[in-house]
Amino acid sequence: MSSLFHPSIYDRNAAIGSYWEASAPPLARDTPPLRESASCEVAVIGAGFTGLTAALTLVEQHGMDVAVVDAGTPGWGASGRNGGFCCLGGAKLGYGVMAERFGLEETRRFFATQMEAIDLVQETCARRGIDAEITGGGEILLAHKASRSAALKADREELKRVGLDGT
Repeated sequence: MSSLFHPSIYDRNAAIGSYWEASAPPLARDTPPLRESASCEVAVIGAGFTGLTAALTLVEQHGMDVAVVDAGTPGWGASGRNGGFCCLGGAKLGYGVMAERFGLEETRRFFATQMEAIDLVQETCARRGIDAEITGGGEILLAHKASRSAALKADREELKRVGLDGT
C-alpha cells in the first residue's frame, strides 16, 4: 500500500515532534482509550481545534453532556502540526468562480463566515487567556515569481468584482 505521507504520520502512539508537543505543558487529565459503552447527548469525533471548540461551545453555551473521542491524544493530528495560521482561504475555487456557481449572496456569506471564524479564534484566545501571538489585521499575498504577478492582479480584480475587497 502506498501512502501520501511517511508511515510515522499514521502511528498515533509515536510523538509527532511538533513545536506544540515540545512546548505545551502536559494535559491536565488522562485520555484513556474508550474500552466500554458510554452515553452522552453529543459525541464529538476528533480532539483537534475544531472538535474541542465544538465540545466547549456545546457544554458552556448549551449545557450539554458531551464526550470527545479521538484515535489519538488531543492535538495529535493536524492541529498539533498546525503552524498557527488563522486566515482566509482553503477553498479550491476562486471567489469569482464561487459567485458564478453559487451566486453572489452565497459567496459573500461564505466569505463572511471565514471572517467570523477568525474573529472567534481571537475572541477565544482573549477569553481563555491563551498566549497566542495574534498579529495583523489583514492578509498579504506575495508573488514568489515575477510570472505570478499577473495572477495576483487578476485575483484582486476578482475580489473587487464580487465586492469582497473591503472597498
